[in-house]
Amino acid sequence: GDCVEAHGQCIAKDEVGGDLMDLVADGPEVIAYVSDVSGHGLRAGVLMGMIKTAMRYGLLLRRPLRNLVSDLNRLLPQVKEPSMFATLAALRFDGSQDVEYVSAGHVPLLHFRKKSNDVISHYAQQFPLGLLAGDAWVSRRIRFEAGDIFLLPTDGAVEIGEERDAEIGLEVLAQTLCKF
Repeated sequence: GDCVEAHGQCIAKDEVGGDLMDLVADGPEVIAYVSDVSGHGLRAGVLMGMIKTAMRYGLLLRRPLRNLVSDLNRLLPQVKEPSMFATLAALRFDGSQDVEYVSAGHVPLLHFRKKSNDVISHYAQQFPLGLLAGDAWVSRRIRFEAGDIFLLPTDGAVEIGEERDAEIGLEVLAQTLCKF
């Protein structure tokens, strides 16, 4: 039958931080998401915990991804410091050959296509969460085939070198995916 295989890795710089990755399996659906809270330390860690709880609760209520992201954007200003914000990217697999993708100011999703041995970068020009009022997030569906790989990196995984160049980091990740 159809299956989704997932692997996640978080290498923390600090004991408490604002990077989050989570996976929720609910019947035929598998939802994977990553989030990155601005800043470091306890405040970022607390906000990250709030985001995880809100995401899990929204998924429990079966909220569509774009609605859940809009909900988070409305909720965050009530519980965070004014200067803080969060980026988020999520994938929802539902047993079909399409995956739903939504992003709020997050680094691009990388999609390795096994059949053509290439990597497509998906970027949604949508705002991070908690900065601006509004609920204009849109999700889109991405066609995939067996053997394809989706990579949801955070900025720490792509910003390399002294210049913290994300473009080069994304290219390195894409080349690595093509070796699978």
